[in-house]
Amino acid sequence: MIALLLALGSLAHADAAPLLTPEAARDLATRQNLSFQGQNLTRQGTAEQVRAARGALLPSLALTSTLTRIGPNLAGDAYTGNPAVSGSPDLQWSNALQARQPLLNLAAWSQLAALKGQDKAAAIRLSGQGNQLSLQADQAYFEVVRQELSQASRRQTLELSRLRTSVAQARQRLGAATVLDIRQAQLAFNADSSALLSGDLTLQAARRALNALLSRDPSTAFSVIDTIPVPQPGSREELHRQALSNSPGLAELQARQESQAATVRAATATQLLPTLDAFANYQFLNRWHDQNPPNDQAWQGFAFGLQLTYPIFSGGAPTAQRTLATLQSRQLELSVRDSTLQLERTFAQTWSQWETARQSLELEESNLSLADSTQSLAMEQFRIGGITGLDLRTYQETAQQARLRTLAARASARTAAKLLEFLAAKLD
Repeated sequence: MIALLLALGSLAHADAAPLLTPEAARDLATRQNLSFQGQNLTRQGTAEQVRAARGALLPSLALTSTLTRIGPNLAGDAYTGNPAVSGSPDLQWSNALQARQPLLNLAAWSQLAALKGQDKAAAIRLSGQGNQLSLQADQAYFEVVRQELSQASRRQTLELSRLRTSVAQARQRLGAATVLDIRQAQLAFNADSSALLSGDLTLQAARRALNALLSRDPSTAFSVIDTIPVPQPGSREELHRQALSNSPGLAELQARQESQAATVRAATATQLLPTLDAFANYQFLNRWHDQNPPNDQAWQGFAFGLQLTYPIFSGGAPTAQRTLATLQSRQLELSVRDSTLQLERTFAQTWSQWETARQSLELEESNLSLADSTQSLAMEQFRIGGITGLDLRTYQETAQQARLRTLAARASARTAAKLLEFLAAKLD
């Protein structure tokens, strides 16, 4: 009984905690979940790769400054006739201001397109992961709701067992009941108390699981709503159309396929096409000798022009890279086809689950209404001695099972409906 009071006290404390709505739970999951935050950083990394590739196609400007100490030669070094090298050591300082603008580089442009495709795929993947996380948060939230409602049902059953015990004791005092009736009533009360304690452990585990998904302290207190709404996802035809057109998985593969096609173009350009750059250099040099002659030197000059580079032979590496990129592109084509078939199978299975869950919910709600009314009638019959305590227990257990089955059916129906919305990428 002490343990029972502690369990009831913890439930009362949960009721007094701040209300966490399903919408707030989904929002917290996408903002606070640590794994999703890491995935978001990965997405930002692909965007920076695009910026880096775009920067390689823009004008560049660099300053190169070199300070060199030359000589003296060591004994036995070959004499070249250059007094600045073979004679006394000297100090040389050179500077160059270099500007370059790529004019024709189809490989770089194709590589930029490939990185843009990868960035698009990463953005789609992040969006899909956000939808999946939202679905997980919704399921975890309503698992807490289901366990809360199950506990409420168990408390109702426990209260009925207490009333049965009180009636049996009153009837014994009147000589209308035996010790056996009281013991049977007490056994039922104890069994219901144990079920309530066990259910409290399950409830606390569900609460900790939701807090973990929200990346917050497992002991964070919160309360939830007291119902499990079942949305209507829509018609099969409309959901099927949206699943094929809005699927993040398919969209990601298609973006990766576009990126790989650009990679093939980049490999082809690297192997076969020239590059053309415009350049402009401004250089000046100062050389100071330790002894004169030779005299110190200083000069500066400006040079500009065009540089054309045409690939001739690179040991076969560009050809191998082009072949590899082509093979990977074909693999992605197969992946798109396979994923489309998997989506078709998953949608068909999920729709069947929704249909079954909806029908099961209708049946269980009808059974629950019948079981509750039967239990109320049985309790009145027990009060006037029309049925025994064992008969009442049978009706009581039947009603309790009907309540728990109805909660499970409602949770299953909601899960199936949300899965259909997830496949159609229309989660709220």
